Amino acid sequence: MILPYSTIAQTSRNISLGSSLTARNDDNSSWPSPSGEFAFGFQQIGKYGFLLAIWFNKIPDRTIVWSANRNDLVQEGSKVELASDGMLELRNSEGRQWGMWGRQTVGHVGTTAYVVIMIKDQFASARMEMQNTKWYGGDYEQFTSVQEDWCRQSCLGDCFCAVAIFNNGECLKKRIPLSNGRMSPSIGGKALIKIRKDTLIPEGPNAKEKDNSTMILVGSVLLSCSGFLNLVLLLTTYLIVSRIYNKNAGVNQPYSVMPGMNVKCFTYEELNEATNAFKEELGRGAFSTVFKGVLAFENRKCVAVKRLDTIVGENEFEFKAEMSAIGRTNHRNLVQLLGFCNEGQHRILVYEFMSKGSLASFLFGESKPNWYQRRQIALGTARGLLYLHEECSMQIIHCDIKPQNFLLDDSFTARISGGPVQRKLMRPYMYK
Repeated sequence: MILPYSTIAQTSRNISLGSSLTARNDDNSSWPSPSGEFAFGFQQIGKYGFLLAIWFNKIPDRTIVWSANRNDLVQEGSKVELASDGMLELRNSEGRQWGMWGRQTVGHVGTTAYVVIMIKDQFASARMEMQNTKWYGGDYEQFTSVQEDWCRQSCLGDCFCAVAIFNNGECLKKRIPLSNGRMSPSIGGKALIKIRKDTLIPEGPNAKEKDNSTMILVGSVLLSCSGFLNLVLLLTTYLIVSRIYNKNAGVNQPYSVMPGMNVKCFTYEELNEATNAFKEELGRGAFSTVFKGVLAFENRKCVAVKRLDTIVGENEFEFKAEMSAIGRTNHRNLVQLLGFCNEGQHRILVYEFMSKGSLASFLFGESKPNWYQRRQIALGTARGLLYLHEECSMQIIHCDIKPQNFLLDDSFTARISGGPVQRKLMRPYMYK
């Protein structure tokens, strides 16, 4: 078998002199490579035999790539030992030496040499030419009636060619890995092996590991700095955008008050103080929450403060709709809009406070209204709707008629409250 072999390969995993492996059916009868891709040791073949081999160690089917005793298995208890003189010895279970391999050496071709383990257990250094040698299989090109020098140059100029076999004008190109090699005088011809031109021994694994460690350290520092700078850039961008947005949002841009509107513009601080930080909740809608408040600067007058939750999309539309529609209405059966707050992101409407609550709680509560009260409530509701539909300067349709949106004052007079949605009824569609 022929394999690329380095005199410094695998030295990053040191095997101490005197270390040994014993053939037995367990995981302690092999040495893994530093990467774990390969393992060297004993593999059990059949019931009693063991093979000294190198195999792929990370796949379920541990395929053997090299073996020393394929045709002469050793028994359980056999031992392979790295002797104190650097020789690798294989002894059978009776202690008899089965084979011995020499220590790794540097040949004239440097660390990319080829080594050959021959049947007689001899260790040969690399050679550019090997007489009477042939490997069976691996041919990918064949030429006839050519000269040896032409065969050699053809292999050197072909990146796939590892070995060229020349014999009596025939040239066979082979690629690695090569197996089933044979050396015999009866074969004839020669093997032309491609080797490195540079015979200098490159730096060992320790130097490579040091270089790799330096590169990893530099790469880690650069990546960390890049990540930190990206984070700072994103944070700075976010702060700038937030500051600009808050600055623009903080500008109080009240909606223009139409003629006939008599409403007060409150500050957020005033309403926050009036509601005790929006503590007492009266009700909740799809996009708003109503709180009870007390205006200390107006003889402690009770009010209902309607705060829109988030000013986006439909909430902004609702605020504008209620401001433009309810703000200019004036009827005894409508809840009067007293004021508003349009400060920063806050959109708040201030209404009269109805002490008796909603019609729903009155109708379905413990104290039932008498028939006179029911009649008055029905008439008040009808008058309020008539006003919105026909008597108001800008006709309005209340789009959420339900008992929860009708409130009662101290005298149980029905008042229509501004529901979540109110639309102007334009004249072209009034009678459709």
